[in-house]
Amino acid sequence: MILFYPARHEGFVRVLAHPSEDIARDGGGEGKPIMRTWLKRMVAGIVSAGTLMGGGLLMAGTANADEIRMPDIGKTITSLTASAATTYPRELVNGDFEYPSMKSLQHYFTGIDRNRSQWISNGQGGDLAKWSDIPGGLDTTRFGWSSTQTQGAMSEQRANAVELQKATGETTQMGELCASQKGTAIYQDIATTPGTLYRIELDHASRYSIHLDQMQVMVGAPGHEQPVEMTRTSSNKYGDKIGEKSTTIATHSTNPFGNQSSKDDFSHYVGYYTIPAGQSVTRFTFRQVSGVNTTSGNLLDNIVFTQAYKLDYDRNSDEATGQTPNDTATAKTAGSVHAISDATDTTGSAEGKAVSGVLTGTTVDAGDGTSQRTITRSDGSVRVETIATTGAVSGCQVYYPAGTRITLATAKMDSDCWDSSQIGKTSRTFYGWSANTDANDRDVPVGDTMDRNTLNANVRTEIVMPARAKTVYALWAINPTLSYNVNAPAGSNAPGTPASQTVPYNTAAADKSGWAAGDTGKIPGYRFDGWYTAPNGGNKYDFNTPLTGNVTVYAHWVGNGYTVRFAGNGATGGNTPDQAFQYNIGQNLRRNGFVRDGYTFTGWKRADNQQAYGDGQWVTNLTTQPDGIVTMVAQWSANEAHIRYNPNPPAGKTAGGQGTPNWDGHTGDTPTIGGNGWTIDGYTFAGWATSPDGGGTKYAPGASWMANGTLTLYAQWTPGEAGLTYDGNGATGGKTDPQTGKTDEKINVRDNGFTRDGYTFVTWNTQADCKGNAVKPNSEWTLRGSSTLYACWAGVAQTLTYHGNGATGGNTAAQSGHTGDELTTNANGFTRDGYTFVRWDTAKDGSGTAYGEGKNGVSQYVMKPAGNDLYAIWKANPATIQYRNDWPNTTGSTPDTTGVTGQDVTIARNGFTRPGYTFTGWARDRRTNPSLQPGGRYTLTPGTTTLWAQWKADPAHLIYNANTGSTSQTRRTDGVVDQTLTVIANPFTRTGYTFTGWNTQADGRGRAYTAGNGFRLVADPKSNPVNTSVLYAQWRINRVTLKFNPNGGTGGYPDITVDAFTTVTIPADAKEPKVQRPGFRFTGWAMKPTPGAGDTILSPGKGTVSMPDQGSITVYAQWAPAMTTLPFTGGHAQVPTIGLYAGLVFMILAMGALMPVIRLRMGAGSKGRHAGTPTIGRHSR
Repeated sequence: MILFYPARHEGFVRVLAHPSEDIARDGGGEGKPIMRTWLKRMVAGIVSAGTLMGGGLLMAGTANADEIRMPDIGKTITSLTASAATTYPRELVNGDFEYPSMKSLQHYFTGIDRNRSQWISNGQGGDLAKWSDIPGGLDTTRFGWSSTQTQGAMSEQRANAVELQKATGETTQMGELCASQKGTAIYQDIATTPGTLYRIELDHASRYSIHLDQMQVMVGAPGHEQPVEMTRTSSNKYGDKIGEKSTTIATHSTNPFGNQSSKDDFSHYVGYYTIPAGQSVTRFTFRQVSGVNTTSGNLLDNIVFTQAYKLDYDRNSDEATGQTPNDTATAKTAGSVHAISDATDTTGSAEGKAVSGVLTGTTVDAGDGTSQRTITRSDGSVRVETIATTGAVSGCQVYYPAGTRITLATAKMDSDCWDSSQIGKTSRTFYGWSANTDANDRDVPVGDTMDRNTLNANVRTEIVMPARAKTVYALWAINPTLSYNVNAPAGSNAPGTPASQTVPYNTAAADKSGWAAGDTGKIPGYRFDGWYTAPNGGNKYDFNTPLTGNVTVYAHWVGNGYTVRFAGNGATGGNTPDQAFQYNIGQNLRRNGFVRDGYTFTGWKRADNQQAYGDGQWVTNLTTQPDGIVTMVAQWSANEAHIRYNPNPPAGKTAGGQGTPNWDGHTGDTPTIGGNGWTIDGYTFAGWATSPDGGGTKYAPGASWMANGTLTLYAQWTPGEAGLTYDGNGATGGKTDPQTGKTDEKINVRDNGFTRDGYTFVTWNTQADCKGNAVKPNSEWTLRGSSTLYACWAGVAQTLTYHGNGATGGNTAAQSGHTGDELTTNANGFTRDGYTFVRWDTAKDGSGTAYGEGKNGVSQYVMKPAGNDLYAIWKANPATIQYRNDWPNTTGSTPDTTGVTGQDVTIARNGFTRPGYTFTGWARDRRTNPSLQPGGRYTLTPGTTTLWAQWKADPAHLIYNANTGSTSQTRRTDGVVDQTLTVIANPFTRTGYTFTGWNTQADGRGRAYTAGNGFRLVADPKSNPVNTSVLYAQWRINRVTLKFNPNGGTGGYPDITVDAFTTVTIPADAKEPKVQRPGFRFTGWAMKPTPGAGDTILSPGKGTVSMPDQGSITVYAQWAPAMTTLPFTGGHAQVPTIGLYAGLVFMILAMGALMPVIRLRMGAGSKGRHAGTPTIGRHSR
């Protein structure tokens, strides 16, 4: 059943589900039987005719009864049969829905059947359900849309039909997803190139304000489409938030039910889709998710596809490292999105230039420490950036429309996305980008080179984007090397060659040899003159020269000049002048010119190294020192002379020692008399004499002798003092006196007079270890020099005892021996909780002698006469107090308190912070009352002790705010932080408003609460008082109605519903002919049906009505009798028009009474073929 109603009908209409339902209800009163089904059909036909002339229409199915408000435009659903064509357009067709034009149609929607080239419209006149041919046919190349609509029971529900709409008072056309079937979609199949980025833009609006229409953009291979995330980039007059992102588009509308939508109801959305590999045909589908009803919802307009192609920057080497401008992460889909402002991007771009104005931009928080920003510019390019939490941009992938002139990324740091410091290759310099293609239009790289012409010929700073993905390749210049050649003179000892250096291409190589011109220390005998371009000759190398190829520089050397000076060395006459030399140039030494009486010249000797040279000898390179002086000393020969030494021992004695060496020389020498080198036990050397018996000339060692012939000297000897001493060899008391005499004197050995605790005397011995010759007391001894006899002792039995010294377990066994015995101490067997064994010690406090440290006590110990006790020495192990917090929402930390076991330490001050709580102390358990306070003392126990922070919740408050302006009332409830309070019922009133609930924000954008909900008090140090939360009462202003009563007339004016307290101006058109009363003229409106003398008459367009806080107000039409002016002789007279109407009616009735008589008289007199009974109807003559 289909009912047609005028577009401006403001009531509700029930669409009947069954013919037996025969009651239609008016939106403003009780349901009243109006007509039976047959009568309704007849009336519907009448109404539809009127509707097609001036109103909209609504089509509804009969499956279920539904009550809806009539819209102000009608709808027709059409379908297009899916095309079997295998060729597809490369561009979106008719994205603005402007074809075919609906300008010639009277009303607001048209269904298009592209398969049959037909349309149906509520503006075509006649039967609404009638499809008719489109004038001139449908140009399918200009209308690319198909739909998923299937054939339905209603004739207008054709398969594949697409519906167009028109905005109120505008010529703009748009599409509507919901035509005659719920959940339908429209789509286009487009030929696509893999790798192409499609920017999808569209305008979307909900049909009416009573429902939030929802839709999805789905893209993919036909039959495999997936939702695309879309971002709202501009909003409608409702004010939906810009920047929201979702795979489901939802746009609020302010359009009242029954009105036709306008362009102000649309919001703009943008999304992106990259064509995957192998996908040559892509279906772009726009699918309804939810609409106001089965025939209304989701208006769509201005669908635009912008194609952009990926520009890839390739490192052009597996060895290259770092990032290229397009090294950016795959697009993220999770996280929140924030819009950026429409402004000029002054930070630069991956193209190395300031970019054009940003049209849209979104930033996606990826949830992994990065975010991804997508920016669309006015030139059509799309840039995708990956941004770290620090704000650093790690890459920019850019897509460009074909034909875009692109400045490629530059090497300098002028971009927030990339500069050449982010890419590198060993021994190579980034020179720029090459964009070469081969004969098949494939992008090809250029090999690494050092040739400047090749590099310049292939580098590109600008390209024009082709209609495909484009790859530009890094152009690598081989880094040149500066090498050093020492170029040492032949035969010289070359210094180490300075390290060569490889520098970036076209960069000067600074001199890093460290060599300075004029340096004479590199090669002995030479001065370094600098680096040259050739081994010989050439020019000095300029280290400021940029290198575009390998370069070798050569050291140049200059020999040092020096002087040879000749010395006579005792000469008595003659002279030899100085001689000039240059290093590495040889000469003959000058001939000797000196003379010396009594000597013969034998040659020269250098003064510095005594090297001998012949008279006139060829010499070279005598010194390397610049301007050095080499002195040659004359050498002379003289007659021979000798000294001979004799040991001359006493009878029966043999001389020992090394003796005294003889001297051989020449006459005139003055040798020194040598010292005695012989020894004779018990005798002392007394000097030299020229006779064995001491006669002749005497000489002392060290005296000088003027050499002359041969001198023989005899050693002289005298007997020495001798003695015998006694050593106690560990004695602890007593003494034994020494004995003295002359060498070879006989004496008797003394008895022992020493004592030694823990020992018994045994005998004397010539060695302290008693392993020499044993000598008994009173035996004979011959004195020879100084001799010593050592006491030998036998020790008594002793015990070595080990003490744990605080040990808590274990044992170490004692050891037995004798005084003086050397024992190996036992390893420690004791244990002590919280301590580590260090060593044994003879003192309990460790101040004595230590044994076995680092060896678990194992050492060597000599038994003492008494007190053989060793004590374990312990080191306290580290011990720690760690401070922890096991409560939520806590920040900060408290450093551990460290020490050693048994140490008395101070409890640390609390370093944790817990908003809304006060620290009360430390405890050994997680949840308990504190037992320790900061600053208190604590003795460390072995290992780690954990102390837990304890807290007390701070006071908190919940304030209820009436939210009625600057003088709002409040009510407060107290508690503590994290306590959950029950939200109270509203205690406030507000005239003209209805309470709707509580909210954490005054504007209602926060979290909503209703009475009985739980509200958790939270910490808020910035509130006043501290930790105060506020719930604001939310109010909805009452809606009131202004009604128009014709007050005896006919017609009327639609009710006007506005907010309470609003001042409403009587509409200018609220007058005749919308209200009429025959015989009366309209004079205005009044607040009463019959106003009094003091009541105001409200004129249309001027009069105003102040609306109450609730309910409605009725104004009543005011009428005055209409007057008609009649002329008469001598003047005019005005009479009520209604009287004229009454007179006219009387005349007509009178004529009607006379007509039968007149016709009978005329009929009786008629002749011919028209004679007879008159015909009544539209064909009567």
